Amino acid sequence: MSTPVGESDDPAADRAVSALERDERVAEQVAELVLARQPHGVVRLEAVESPLGRAVERQDRRAARDVLLLDDHVAQHEHLVVEVAVRNHERVAPLRSPGEAGGAQCLRELQGNHATSLPAVRDDAWVSELLERLEAYYDEAPRAGSDVEEHGPFTVFVSRGGWPYYARPRLGLAADVTAAEVTSVLARLGELGVPQSIEWVHETTPSLRAAASEAGLEVHDYPLLVLDGDPVERQSPVAVRRLEPDDADLAVVRAAIHVGFDQDDTRTGPASVAERDAKVSGAEGDVGHLSSVLASGRSVLYGAFDPELGAVGGGSHNPRGEVTEIVGVGVLPAQRRRGIAGHLTWALTRDAASSGVSTVFMSAGSDDVARIYEGVGFVRVGTACIVE
Repeated sequence: MSTPVGESDDPAADRAVSALERDERVAEQVAELVLARQPHGVVRLEAVESPLGRAVERQDRRAARDVLLLDDHVAQHEHLVVEVAVRNHERVAPLRSPGEAGGAQCLRELQGNHATSLPAVRDDAWVSELLERLEAYYDEAPRAGSDVEEHGPFTVFVSRGGWPYYARPRLGLAADVTAAEVTSVLARLGELGVPQSIEWVHETTPSLRAAASEAGLEVHDYPLLVLDGDPVERQSPVAVRRLEPDDADLAVVRAAIHVGFDQDDTRTGPASVAERDAKVSGAEGDVGHLSSVLASGRSVLYGAFDPELGAVGGGSHNPRGEVTEIVGVGVLPAQRRRGIAGHLTWALTRDAASSGVSTVFMSAGSDDVARIYEGVGFVRVGTACIVE
C-alpha cells in the first residue's frame, strides 16, 4: 500500500505536495473526462489515483459532481468509483495510471493522467430487455382509446377522442422497413383523416430511419430516458398535487400545460396566466375527455400551483401494468427556471412507484430538456423518432 500524500519519504514528492497546497487554484482542479462516441446510457468511471483529497469508498451514480470539488492528489489505494451519464457522440479516453503513484502532481499532469476509459455498467442484454418492455408498452398504451388496424409492417392507431395517435412498427417486427411501405402507411393515415405521423424507437427498428429518409421525410430525434433507481427528490416554490377526475382545476392545469408546449424549449418567455386563462374558455369537451381518462386509471395528472398565480404547469403519467410513461410535463414560460418541471417529474415518479410500477420512462423534447429529467435520476437508453 502506498504512503499517503503528506507522509512520503520522497523529498521531491513532499515538495510537490507543498507546492500544491500553496496554489490557490488547487480547489478548482478537475479530472478531465474526455467524452466522445460512447453508447447512450450510464457508464462507470474508475479513476486510479483519484484527484480527490479524500478516499471515496461509496459508489454513487450521481457522485460525478464530486469530481468538481478537487483539492489534492491522493494515494494509489484511494479510488474514485462513480457512474456518469454518457450521451450520443461521446467517448472517454483510454485509462492511464499516474506516473508517480502516491505523490502529488501539477494540474496539467492531473488532467492528463485522469483521462479514463468507462466500461459500460449496463450490458446489451439489459438494454435489449428494457427496449422490448417499452415496445410492448407502446403497442398496448393507445389501444384502449383508439381503433387499430394493421397496414404492412405498421400498426395504425386511430384515436377515438383526445390525443391523436400515429402509426408504429408492428410489435415483434423483424424485417426491414422499405421506403414504399413508409409512403403507403402515410397515405393510409391521410385517407383516415388523422395526422400523418410515424413514431418508433431507433434501436428497436433501425431500418425505418433510412426508409423514411429515402421517402423524402425528415426524421426528428428525441432522447429516450428511463428512471435508473430511486428518483432524486426535487422541490420548488410551488405546491404540486394530484388531480382527481372531478377536480375543479382540471381545465386550468390543462391550459397551463398547453401554453408551456406552445413554447417548446427550456427558455423563459412572456407567456403566463393571461395566455393560460385564454385557453380555458371553450375547452369543456377536452376537459370532459380528460376526466374520463383519469377516472379509468389510464392516466394520472399532477398540477403545479403558485400561491398567487394558481396553476402554472402540470404533467401526467400513463400506467399500463408495471410500466408507465411520463408525458406532457409543461410549465408556463414566465414561470420557468424555478425547478417546477423537476418537481413535477419527481412527484410523478413517486406516484408511479406507489402504484406498483417498476419501469418509468419518458421522451424529452431536446437534450436541454433531457438534462432536467436526468437531474431526477433518468438516464438515456435510446432515441425516440418521429416523422410527420
